[in-house]
Amino acid sequence: DATGTTATSTCTSGCSPTTATWSFATPSGTLGVSQPYTNNGLVITAYGFLNNGTATKLYGKNEGGDESGLGINGTVDNEIGNTNFVQLDLSQVIASGATSATMMIGSVQSGEGYNIYGSSTKGTLGTVLVSNGHTDQTAFAIPSYPAYPYISVRASVADVLVDAVSATSPGGCTITITGSTPPVITCPGDKQLQYGASTNPSNTGTATATCNSVGGATITYHDAAGAINCSGHAGIVRTWTATDACGNSASCTQNITYNCLPLQLSCSGGSGQTCTAFSGSLSVSGGSAPYKFSIVAGALPPGLTLNTNTGAITGTPTTAGSYTFTAGVTDATGTTATSTCTSGCSPTTATWSFATPSGTLGVSQPYTNDGLVITAYGFLNNGTATKLYGKNQGGDESGLGINGTVDDEIGNTNFVQLDLSQVIASGATSATIMIGSVQSGEGYNIYGSSTKGTLGTLLVSNGHTDQTAFAIPSYPAYPYISVRASVADVLVDAVSATSSPGCTITITASSSTDVSSGDTATIGFWQNKNGQAVIDCFNGGKNSTTLGSTLASYFPYLYGSHAGTNNLTGKSNAYIAALYENYFSASGPKVNAEMLATALASYTTISSFGGSCGASYGFNSSATGTAEKTYNVGANGSAIGLSNNTSYTVYALLQQANNEKQNGTFNSDATTFNAIFDGINNAGDIQ
Repeated sequence: DATGTTATSTCTSGCSPTTATWSFATPSGTLGVSQPYTNNGLVITAYGFLNNGTATKLYGKNEGGDESGLGINGTVDNEIGNTNFVQLDLSQVIASGATSATMMIGSVQSGEGYNIYGSSTKGTLGTVLVSNGHTDQTAFAIPSYPAYPYISVRASVADVLVDAVSATSPGGCTITITGSTPPVITCPGDKQLQYGASTNPSNTGTATATCNSVGGATITYHDAAGAINCSGHAGIVRTWTATDACGNSASCTQNITYNCLPLQLSCSGGSGQTCTAFSGSLSVSGGSAPYKFSIVAGALPPGLTLNTNTGAITGTPTTAGSYTFTAGVTDATGTTATSTCTSGCSPTTATWSFATPSGTLGVSQPYTNDGLVITAYGFLNNGTATKLYGKNQGGDESGLGINGTVDDEIGNTNFVQLDLSQVIASGATSATIMIGSVQSGEGYNIYGSSTKGTLGTLLVSNGHTDQTAFAIPSYPAYPYISVRASVADVLVDAVSATSSPGCTITITASSSTDVSSGDTATIGFWQNKNGQAVIDCFNGGKNSTTLGSTLASYFPYLYGSHAGTNNLTGKSNAYIAALYENYFSASGPKVNAEMLATALASYTTISSFGGSCGASYGFNSSATGTAEKTYNVGANGSAIGLSNNTSYTVYALLQQANNEKQNGTFNSDATTFNAIFDGINNAGDIQ
């Protein structure tokens, strides 16, 4: 006042003590010899000293857990040792009247300890308050507070950090400012990973937030263990939190799980006819969607194409023949797999002839068969590359030699090396080699090596077999096989190998006919007593499960292991008859009844399946039945991924429905499938 008298404020309402905490984890990194820390308007200044009182730089650590706090720069782990100390100036805290002062020490590992000192003089340790303390990351009362304005921490054993100080201020005049609108946070989508893949947000995605407060929002996350799924590993429940400058926060949750199964790709042997639309599909399991499919060896029949996004194989074959191929798949994590044939598979033997091209060639020459490449190289004995020569003069005078030598063949100062790495990688077995132009008294050596341009290990010494294939010794131990003459000169004629069973589609010349009377029945037939009797007749009676298991194996997404409650595996004829009645009684379009009616008609008319069960009701019977009859889809083709005004076999149309069930597009196309199968059932009605 005017007389110079002073007073401090006393709170009369809405007052409460407040506890402030000064954390020393930030700022992090190398600091100066002093560092101020402010909270609730009060400053604690930290100082770094050597034991002799010399000032030294501080270091802020913020590595999480108990590895956060203030240490001494340049020491072991940048922490406080026993030759230095961190001193805290609490004079402002004490002057404010704050009580209940505590402190927390961090990075106190097993066997480590610390001393606490109190002093009235900056830069001196003063009085020991705690000797060889061991409490880690747990706050304890500062001894003798508030007697000493300077509190120091020095390690007694090894090294430690000073983590934080807290104190409770007396109730003062308080104005509280709050924000009213929390941030809006958006989580990244749930993520499925191969086990062992990085779970860092750079790989799994980061949350975003919008905020109305000044200063934006800070986004953090916390991980907790999730449930253990069929992969055998616990997932991660990641909680993302956005906090604005006013302390308002919002959270969302992201689930990270691991694939239950390894990535696998399978195919089964298929068949089709020229001029008739074909529909098939590769089957993938495990891994992380989306997938990308490809043909990595061999080729599809002319006229067929692979949908690289879905694995569907469709088109109209143009050329009869048997076509073997290997498919590949890559999932969202970059994991790859090649196809394994599950049925209708047979190994194939490929022969790489070196007789063509003929004449002078380069220092290397590729030869391709069945999608696999063998590359031949020409070398002098010292490893210098030299040109090859292709001979094609008939008899045993055909094969690969060295250009410019006697008869342009392989001598004993040079060699031809074959790179078989692609053949080996494909899993091919029974590899053979044939040597030509081995005249009386001539011979050759065979070598195996892991390095291009070097002969390596001798596998055959002075061989004499001419124009007769023999097993490549030690195959597949060596990717490089070399031939050099031991006496005079020879040629390397050919290599053969038997590939592992690939996916095979066999196309025959078209002989299909359109669906006609006696091939099918309308849906009303199968729900009346006659149709029910036909179903109960199959394979010996109503308790037989052959019908259900057969439909499940051919159409796994309609009636098999991927069909949910419609899985017919192991189900009896009586069960299927009752199921059909449920389909028929459904209101609206009866696509399930129409589709099952077509499948039942196909089964009835294949003599090895349906036997004579349908004969008395007017059904036809043959080796392939209605399944191989054709039906023109008219304008309905494009809606289900096929061509308009094109004839497809009944089997192919059922497979297309199965494919769409697999791809999740069936329900949106159900009306179109209803029209197609209704048309088939009416076109072939037994009447």
